[in-house]
Amino acid sequence: AVLASDDMAGRKPGTEGYDKAATYVAEQFQAIGLDPVGYGGSYFQPMVFKHMKIIPETARFVVRSEGDPIQLQYVDSYYFVLNATKPTLDISASLVFAGFGITAPEFGLDGYKDIEAAGKIAVVMAGAPSGLDGEIGAVFATVKRKAADARKAGAVGLIVVYSQALEEFQPFATRARTAAAGKLHWLSDDGVAFSDYEDLALIIRMAPEKGALLFDGAQLSYDALQALVTEGKPLPSFAMPASVTAAYAVSEKTSISSNVIGKLSYTASETAAADAEVGPKEAVMLISHLDHLGLKEGDSSNAVYNGAIDNALGVATLIETAKMLARTPQPLKKDVYFAALTAEEAGLLGSQYLARNLPMPPETLAAVLNIDMPVALYPFATIQASGENHSNLGLFAKQAAARYGLDLEDDPMPEEAIFIRSDHYSFVERGIPAIYLNIGSATPEGSGIDGRQMRSDFLSTHYHQTTDDITLPIDWGAAALFGNVHIEMLSALAQTDQTIAWSKESFFNQPRALE
Repeated sequence: AVLASDDMAGRKPGTEGYDKAATYVAEQFQAIGLDPVGYGGSYFQPMVFKHMKIIPETARFVVRSEGDPIQLQYVDSYYFVLNATKPTLDISASLVFAGFGITAPEFGLDGYKDIEAAGKIAVVMAGAPSGLDGEIGAVFATVKRKAADARKAGAVGLIVVYSQALEEFQPFATRARTAAAGKLHWLSDDGVAFSDYEDLALIIRMAPEKGALLFDGAQLSYDALQALVTEGKPLPSFAMPASVTAAYAVSEKTSISSNVIGKLSYTASETAAADAEVGPKEAVMLISHLDHLGLKEGDSSNAVYNGAIDNALGVATLIETAKMLARTPQPLKKDVYFAALTAEEAGLLGSQYLARNLPMPPETLAAVLNIDMPVALYPFATIQASGENHSNLGLFAKQAAARYGLDLEDDPMPEEAIFIRSDHYSFVERGIPAIYLNIGSATPEGSGIDGRQMRSDFLSTHYHQTTDDITLPIDWGAAALFGNVHIEMLSALAQTDQTIAWSKESFFNQPRALE
């Protein structure tokens, strides 16, 4: 109720509202007795953010092919994916088509094998081939991964053309409006903005109906390529007769926001104390993002994005888990860290920073658990455990759920690839096993409640809307049960001698997946 109150003004990073929420969490950690492990002996891990926004009148994208040059309309037809290392841009280059833009020989894919991309701009289709399973395909479908493969091939830019299939799933117009509002980037201690794209000069996403312009006179038309995508057939690679010119300038401003981190220290045995045992101990970490979307512009009737379910309830669950674990009589064999994170809504930035600036030796962090948007609106009989098959954390989740008579539920929306879309994934990218539990859709027998429909209704009506507030009919018994599962699992992880490890067959156990 405190975190989702209007007083927190939507908890947007860099605002007084977020800082109030962070202070509240720090006060809770102190009352519990957690050790502060942030900056200067505090609970806060501050980071400086640079907000970059393209100045609309400077945005220019011109396509030159067989006819007259065509200048496209910014936001309506395309948007730039900002690279923090490129505050201004002015580039002209010819094009090559690289299929889905994926280089993965282990899966028989190499979009750059038959073309010369050096010094050119690679045009690629959004998404991934149908033959790549779920989460693996989702990794290769990210702009981040496509940009990395384009850069390795020597390309100076990347144009990702929306497919019709993606348009139905994630409308271009929605993403374009979000991108036009600007992007946050965190700065390293030496003041350099972190970028997923290194020195790649240009990254553009194009609306599907406008992407066709790039293929005038090319070996295959846009429609022909779309047909291959629909039929699940391989995409060819080829040189293109078109060239493009792109330019922009950005406005910049900086802000500061903090992760909030506390530690529950392991309990040394009498033998260990007598032997003066030294050296770093293994650790586990529970994370949950504290930020939300702030205030809604131009709406005075209900202007606050309170984020009760997303994710005040997640942070409240984290706090209660810390409180209960601090009271456990069993000795802990690992340090247990609790972190409320900033800037998740801006692209997992708080977790990205924390994963690269850990308060413990990185090799000692055995596992990360994440709580993000528990839809506790109904009694439930199952738990979803995203990532359960990638490490033996799935076994701990299964045992914790069984302790309360719950089963694990298969992912009801595998196409969403949730495992790579929340804060725990920042740690997965650093090679640290992680798992993300959420409330399942199955309900107790005889309840007459359709959990799947209630979850769907929340996502379609309240998710990222101002109506996600404390007046929602939250089932507090369900919320408590969900918290108990985390307490059980975290307690087991903190007391076990079993090594937490990736499954040998997991894609995320392969170093290449972490580049």
